[in-house]
Amino acid sequence: PIIHLSKAEIVQMAVELGAPLDLTWSCYEGGETPCNECDSCVLRAKGFAECHMFILGHILFRKKQHHVFD
Repeated sequence: PIIHLSKAEIVQMAVELGAPLDLTWSCYEGGETPCNECDSCVLRAKGFAECHMFILGHILFRKKQHHVFD
């Protein structure tokens, strides 16, 4: 049923479920590590970015959000 969810919604759901996202990838190249260039890698990275997260190596990071006040 996740077919109708955006990549960001899938990432958020996976985080809430405690899925080991740092151990997963969906690269079209099928190698031992993601290529970070194919459409699948790019869309996955975009989903993480929309959730203010990224994976570096095997570590999931949350980006700090900066607020601007008038």
